[in-house]
Amino acid sequence: MEPSLNFFSWYHFLALVGLILLYLLAARFNLLPAIQSVKDFADTFNSAGMHILLLSVFSAWSITIAVRFIYHILTLPQDTLTKGEATIAVGISFVTGSLAGTFIGALLKTMSGGKANGNPAPPAAAPDALTVDFQPQTPAETKK
Repeated sequence: MEPSLNFFSWYHFLALVGLILLYLLAARFNLLPAIQSVKDFADTFNSAGMHILLLSVFSAWSITIAVRFIYHILTLPQDTLTKGEATIAVGISFVTGSLAGTFIGALLKTMSGGKANGNPAPPAAAPDALTVDFQPQTPAETKK
């Protein structure tokens, strides 16, 4: 068999067929959850608390990647550092700036009290000057 066809083994296909059979059995005996309950479950991920939890996990993960990368660089032999100093410098700046900064910046934005499900509508423009305009009602308007 060609190497490109070995990406999925027999147990991958067995697991996929098993999941499809379970779905068909659940659909046949009306055991599938209601659409509203699936929507409610998905809405739990779109809350401020879940955003903070997910961003905390990804921030910790990205910091772990950064620390492992720096320790890997420290264990390289001296002759390796001279050849790849530019690549290492770019890698460190990416890991500490972009990767960790993205999640930590979003985490700080979420924890600052911003709305989780989008930005609120901008406030109406305030007038520059107060203008008072009074027009007395006509007798026809007062009868209404």
